[in-house]
Amino acid sequence: MDRADRGRTTRYALDFSANHRPIRTVAQTQDGQQNDMLELAEILTLCHNIHIVENIGSSVNPSATPAPLPRVTAHAMPLVSITAHTSQSAEALARLGDAVHDALVTHCGVPAHDRFQLRRRVDQEELVFDPSYLGIERRDPVFVEITLRGGRTMAIKQALYGAIAQGAADAGIRKEDVLIVLRENAEPDWSFGDGIAQYIPGN
Repeated sequence: MDRADRGRTTRYALDFSANHRPIRTVAQTQDGQQNDMLELAEILTLCHNIHIVENIGSSVNPSATPAPLPRVTAHAMPLVSITAHTSQSAEALARLGDAVHDALVTHCGVPAHDRFQLRRRVDQEELVFDPSYLGIERRDPVFVEITLRGGRTMAIKQALYGAIAQGAADAGIRKEDVLIVLRENAEPDWSFGDGIAQYIPGN
């Protein structure tokens, strides 16, 4: 990726290390200087959950064909919670869980093996809801809460909602009864054991 900056050309690469931790944040300018790209790193990490790594070339020729850039990926592991009344069968919730995961893999780029779900069937008095909020008739609602890294676009989220609702219908659950909430967070908000925030550099 080339960028003109005050008469100089800057080239930088985006990538992840093998263990999904950021490596370096540098830029190689045409005059040979290497400058920290802190502002760029902050913007990209905030908006796309990606990291900038060491420059992929020691010199930059604006007229030359750029070398292929490494693929950009992001931490995507979600935590899914599905809550429904006991009238919904365990099999239906299991099928809905499959549909939610498939939708996350297809539309949000979640790795297929990154699956963490909580499925609960509770008594009626534990579910409080408006049966006609926004003009939608709810009879036996199912609450789908997804905690995940921030940065997805509205189009991606809309596609995710649609796929989950269709998956619910395929599992015998009315689309009108599916309530979906996304809870977005950032790297420091996850610990996968040992009391450590594994996504934070140095941990």
